[in-house]
Amino acid sequence: MAPTVREMIASHTLAHEIITRHDTNDSILDDNEMDLLRQWCLHPENAETILEARGMQNATGAHPGALANETHGSLAGYCIATYGTERSALTEEEFMMLQSYYREHAHP
Repeated sequence: MAPTVREMIASHTLAHEIITRHDTNDSILDDNEMDLLRQWCLHPENAETILEARGMQNATGAHPGALANETHGSLAGYCIATYGTERSALTEEEFMMLQSYYREHAHP
């Protein structure tokens, strides 16, 4: 049985699982979520703008990622919104793994 997203986050395997399962029947993210993650990985300095464009920006006083996760059900949005916080879904190494993946698989 495959691990849950919560287990992948806890074991720091989420990025690896996103990459290796992409375009399979066991994909973690759909194409829309993959595109959102790609935008952020290629332009991390635009994280807030990327989240705002999809209505997932962190609300003042709320836990980072709450809007992305609870309202939109967006794992990619949650990864972006929590990155660099104590609740981060991805480690720095996982982020770098995703950046490398998206740089190698960049759209023309």
